[in-house]
Amino acid sequence: MIKFSSAIASVVLFFNCTELPPATDLDKETENVVTIRLSKSAIYNKTLQWMAAALGSSTRALESQDSAKGVIVEKGIVYVPWQIITFEVHFTLRIDIKDSAYRFNASQYVLYWHDQISNSNKMSKELALKIREKINEMEKSHYLYLIQTNKPKDFRNEIGEGGMIQ
Repeated sequence: MIKFSSAIASVVLFFNCTELPPATDLDKETENVVTIRLSKSAIYNKTLQWMAAALGSSTRALESQDSAKGVIVEKGIVYVPWQIITFEVHFTLRIDIKDSAYRFNASQYVLYWHDQISNSNKMSKELALKIREKINEMEKSHYLYLIQTNKPKDFRNEIGEGGMIQ
């Protein structure tokens, strides 16, 4: 039964991807520049704390960090429901930090579905926009953590309606 429903979902996904307008390279990247009243070191340190809580940072996921340059690069994963399936979207998150500002950039999206890589080059504009919504939600969580020190939302295991991972 599972193989049958997977085959149907694959066919639906294939036909819907071919009918929808394709995503451009700009659609496959999310970048926000934010001004905030914090020092470079405060933003940097709190960003590392936020990443550990929201993305489950470990030395494996954290690709690079440089406090002097104010740069943190990490691999992240979010779950994005689209039509009848949920994609696991792997991406690179880069945060460039200076006094009173930071740039939050998510790019290099790789889509997984049932542990198989989907062709990100054939991503529809609609799916790219859904991913951007999720990344913007993540950036908002980051910003709120910086200004309020609330516990950040955990984006790793988000379960949506009907028990589906989002």
